[in-house]
Amino acid sequence: MLLVAVAGFVALTAVFSVLGTLLTGTFDADSGADADLIAWFVDIRAPRLDWFARAGSFLGSTVWVVGSIIVLDIVFVAVRRRWAAVALTTALVVEASVFGVVQLIVDRSRPNVEQLEEAAPTASYPSGHTAAATALYLTVGGLVSRPERWDIGVAGSHGSRRSGLGFRGVAAFAIAVSLALFVGLSRLYNGVHYPSDVLAALVLGLSSFVVGRLAVARALRDRVSSEAHDANSSPSSPSAGSEPACDCTPFQR
Repeated sequence: MLLVAVAGFVALTAVFSVLGTLLTGTFDADSGADADLIAWFVDIRAPRLDWFARAGSFLGSTVWVVGSIIVLDIVFVAVRRRWAAVALTTALVVEASVFGVVQLIVDRSRPNVEQLEEAAPTASYPSGHTAAATALYLTVGGLVSRPERWDIGVAGSHGSRRSGLGFRGVAAFAIAVSLALFVGLSRLYNGVHYPSDVLAALVLGLSSFVVGRLAVARALRDRVSSEAHDANSSPSSPSAGSEPACDCTPFQR
């Protein structure tokens, strides 16, 4: 599992560093589509929209994201879904690590417009709020839509698995995507990021979600293989006086 997370971090850092370097070295931030879209968001500012933009930024803030991870991890462990906690934490750690390195390498200045909030001392590319929100909400959406795919011993992990997301899955991912876009649009409205910063952050958050899911899938496969190997290596018949083996999943014992 650690190998998957590290490999994901290295690959994503390389990809987004190259893309960011090409972006800042090829296009003038004060002209073109980036500048035009920022100017449009500035033009439509209104007191009623300011409140929504503040709410959107808060849903991607460090305080909210870290607090959500802590609370959700405690809940997952309490209800014996520790692999869900691992997936969520892995996705956000990968996202934060990639963001931290990439923003230092690319070091893009923030838009030259009036900013409606005090921006963090980090670079403009990529949007940290948007990337963190995307990773958080997509992971939670995945956990809600298909909980049986995120832990061992849960109904569906041993035996047949339902195909398709179903209404719950579609609704969960629709809400997750909507929240991520809401955060990204709020960052544009507040004038603290270019559209390309937000677009890159959406892809980074999605990629971090995938890395977290793959890391857990690898860990679960390794655990199942280990348990199968131990079962095959054990004596075929119990010794005298011993209790028969329990034919149940880990959460039924």
